[in-house]
Amino acid sequence: MNDFKTFTIQKNKKRSVDLGYKPVRQRGSHVFFENSHGRGTVVPNHPGEDIGRGLLRKIIKDLEIEPDEFMKGI
Repeated sequence: MNDFKTFTIQKNKKRSVDLGYKPVRQRGSHVFFENSHGRGTVVPNHPGEDIGRGLLRKIIKDLEIEPDEFMKGI
């Protein structure tokens, strides 16, 4: 869990889609992703910016997957 890479929001959004989540709505600069079971998370939409480690941990926790599984596709 300490080996999180920093990566852009665009990569995070792409990885969420790869894991079966789709954007269902946007409010301001945040996009809500949801899977077919209703599980979801909110991702900021600031193209080109990096996601901090704390926010990345929260997104992974919201998606209810293991960090290694999330980072596998990056």
